[in-house]
Amino acid sequence: MKKIISFVLLVLFSGLAVASVNAQSGRSDIVPEQYIIVFKNSVTNTDNITDELRSRHGFEAEMRYSRAIKGFSARLSEDKLEALKNDPRVEFISEDHYVSIDQARETRQEARAEL
Repeated sequence: MKKIISFVLLVLFSGLAVASVNAQSGRSDIVPEQYIIVFKNSVTNTDNITDELRSRHGFEAEMRYSRAIKGFSARLSEDKLEALKNDPRVEFISEDHYVSIDQARETRQEARAEL
């Protein structure tokens, strides 16, 4: 389990590093108002908790995660985001990002477009 958590954290921090580089270059890979909500390990039934939070706070879960991480992704307003941050079952919340498997190719295409 610790290996899975370490892997998830590595992926998240790698995404943050890419986002930081992109922000410095004037690009943003952040999906506006969309977040990944990760539950604590003590949460056993992620679907029930997600449904409860959805009913209470009025959002739709875009994706649900139950294997590598426990949680979901959703588009959230500031007030809904704050409410979820204060839920004791939530471990952390991260901004969602657009991901490309070929960042170098995308950068080359942008460079050509600028010529």
